Amino acid sequence: MSDKTRTSRLEVTPLLSGDVWYLLRKLTYERSKKGSGNTVTVPASFITDLASVPTQIVLFLSLVSIIVGHLVPISWLFWIGITALVLAILIPKLGRFNVAAVVHDYLYQYHGYNEYEGKAVIQFHPVTRETADRIFYDIMAAFGVKRWRRTIMYWGVRATGALAWRGGPKRLMKTEAKHGHREGAGNQAG
Repeated sequence: MSDKTRTSRLEVTPLLSGDVWYLLRKLTYERSKKGSGNTVTVPASFITDLASVPTQIVLFLSLVSIIVGHLVPISWLFWIGITALVLAILIPKLGRFNVAAVVHDYLYQYHGYNEYEGKAVIQFHPVTRETADRIFYDIMAAFGVKRWRRTIMYWGVRATGALAWRGGPKRLMKTEAKHGHREGAGNQAG
């Protein structure tokens, strides 16, 4: 990790469904100097899917492109399907990018982050989708994720993240309903 960044320890546990993880204690990621407004705090009890490649989408596109690629002489479509499968294998759910994935999920969920003084919220910092994706890339770089992997992951969220960004608050309500608890809201200390 870069000497300009600091983070608290990431502690998560999988929920029964196995596809999402529960943050056991708050996660703080600080870039630059303290008090600069560059500290993102993800409260305890936040629910994340970590670094998820949308499996259903990858499988569907892969199968359709492979089938259509064999039936119709569109070789590029076939290779798109093969590439999607390979990328799903190359980007595992767990790795050095976990802190980046949790912070990214949080920014997508709330479209920003709170700045705290002690346990009191002193300011909300809204972020754009582009900024959230750039923070994702920067954290991965700080944690030593190889350039080729973080570039693939960055362009993956740039290409496919619009639906998740628009569904931020709705996704939160669905997650709460599915898992039967209220996760740490964006305006609460962890």
